Amino acid sequence: MAATHILALLWKFSPEELPIVALTDAAEAAPSLIAPQVDVAAAVADRLHAAGKCTGQSRDTVAAVIRILYSPRRATMSQREIGRQVDIGHDAVGRIESHAVDLLGGPVAA
Repeated sequence: MAATHILALLWKFSPEELPIVALTDAAEAAPSLIAPQVDVAAAVADRLHAAGKCTGQSRDTVAAVIRILYSPRRATMSQREIGRQVDIGHDAVGRIESHAVDLLGGPVAA
């Protein structure tokens, strides 16, 4: 009986009735949903540089490392792999990680 009820509801559903505008609005909003994550990593890199830490690396490099450190990919990557990906040494990745943990007050993604 429940299956027939669900089928009756689905039978009434017509995808042609959905407005196309909703799909384009979502597509236009997508970059704004991604932008805050990028800005956070850059802001952390700026704060580290302002504090006189990680000044041997560019702001973009520090931000790239922070993005990797605080992403789900971190669980499968060593500091050496992260360093190879952004073209810096694993010791620099370790320093950036240490300073980021001190600044943000929490561990990186495990």
